Amino acid sequence: MICCHSLSDEGAGYAERHAAEEAGKISNVKVVESPKILIIDDDPVFRSIMVKIGTAMGMRVDAFESMLDVDPFSQLNNYDGAIIDYYLGQQDGIDIVSHLRPFFLGMPTVLVSSDPTVELRCKDPLAIGVREFASKEIGAVRIFDKMKKLLSNQSSR
Repeated sequence: MICCHSLSDEGAGYAERHAAEEAGKISNVKVVESPKILIIDDDPVFRSIMVKIGTAMGMRVDAFESMLDVDPFSQLNNYDGAIIDYYLGQQDGIDIVSHLRPFFLGMPTVLVSSDPTVELRCKDPLAIGVREFASKEIGAVRIFDKMKKLLSNQSSR
């Protein structure tokens, strides 16, 4: 059975969590002020949802179909984190991150996929640069929560 999340489901979950954070009920959450997140995914629906939810969560989100669409390429240095789909046509997300290692070296990167077997590939020593895996099934809010945690961990170093 396929589990579907609507934008309203995502927004409702975020609103409740955000309210709890604001009320001080969740004390271990560190917030990075308006991080800029790069999303690379060839699915236009997923990109659209991620942009809307990320923006609602206070992030600046740029989404592209492929790395070739990121122009100029040097702007990669302007991102605080990246969310990259594993299946991207000729190359996969791990290939992209490892081939562009100088850009992704210090950038928290979450690899996403609907394929649960991809998580094992993220643990491979060759998956240099990928810090976290997130199944697309967990929804945009939880994917961004993983990114926020990575950003928080990086800023506390």
